[in-house]
Amino acid sequence: MKLRLSFAFTFLILFSSIIVAAQSNQNIIGIVVDERGQPVKSVTVFISGTQQLTITEDDGHFQFVSLNKGAYHVSATMLGYEQYNNDIVLNNTTINLQIVLKIKSIALNEVRIGSGDKWAEFYRIFAGQFLGTSKNAEDCKILNPKALSFDYSKKTGLLTAHADRFIIIENKRLGYRIRYLLKEFSYSALNNRTLYYGDTNFEELEGSVNTKKMWARNRLEVYQGSMLHFLRSVFSKKVLANGFITHKLLSDMPAALDESTQISVEAQPLNYDTLTSHTDTSFVQFEAPMFYLVYNPKKASGLKTTGTPATNEVLIDEEGTIIKLPLKKAVLDKKGSYTDYRAFLLRGKMAKLRIADLLPFEYQPPGNH
Repeated sequence: MKLRLSFAFTFLILFSSIIVAAQSNQNIIGIVVDERGQPVKSVTVFISGTQQLTITEDDGHFQFVSLNKGAYHVSATMLGYEQYNNDIVLNNTTINLQIVLKIKSIALNEVRIGSGDKWAEFYRIFAGQFLGTSKNAEDCKILNPKALSFDYSKKTGLLTAHADRFIIIENKRLGYRIRYLLKEFSYSALNNRTLYYGDTNFEELEGSVNTKKMWARNRLEVYQGSMLHFLRSVFSKKVLANGFITHKLLSDMPAALDESTQISVEAQPLNYDTLTSHTDTSFVQFEAPMFYLVYNPKKASGLKTTGTPATNEVLIDEEGTIIKLPLKKAVLDKKGSYTDYRAFLLRGKMAKLRIADLLPFEYQPPGNH
């Protein structure tokens, strides 16, 4: 079956961190010290992708209590120090961490654009690529843009962005204030390719009853058909039942996607029961070929009830996503998170969704609590 893809080309490496649902009797406690072993107060410690955040006390201590069994990505940040990141696993015990913050070194030949006309031009590019162009991005604003600085190479056409503190984003359409700890951002004007990743923390905004109802509707709209929704469906083995139709890609991932691009896929939808295996009750290992994904609950329902394989009907190009697993496999949890940010390469609709379309791992659609 030949499919013609007409959506714009983007490239995005998604990152994520892990939080798993189980009995809530695990804790993460610890202390933050400097390289001399002295406690450091007022350090921000958080669990990436969640609403969990705390500040170290005068004696450097911090704690996250009553957590669920599973793996967590713990981050710590303070101005003047290198960022700290650690992937840990909770398994019926309390984890006691000693976080050592190292003084951040600055290269003497480092030249970054922090103000002026060029900064404004680069910031416009960054904001468009970082926040995205969806309806949510229109009501999304970076509150501290001057935290950003930029490098640009005329030779390669590559723009990179840097921030030595949280980027604070207010999303008025979804009702979140997001703290984003940027680790890497690059944009190539030559091939319209964007790469970024970092650690996120979410905070609920204050709002009226009617405003919160609006946020609930908008969050559900963002969730349905999202990567988070898809990965949770993979974990529960309800991919087709939840409206996702996936086909194995027979050709390689195209170098670019435009109106002349064609791909070949198997007509029969993939059977995810054969592609996943539970390592325990908390994780599932996901192994899949490169595949083409469309969220279409109405069509998926017909496939599920009749058992009829897909025909040569053309899939909706604008709604399609090509997904590749560079590491050949990914380890997922019930919340829809995964252990390695390099696990998925996306091109198509999902690759266009950016920071303005993010939800925390705590989010559950109505009826799933």
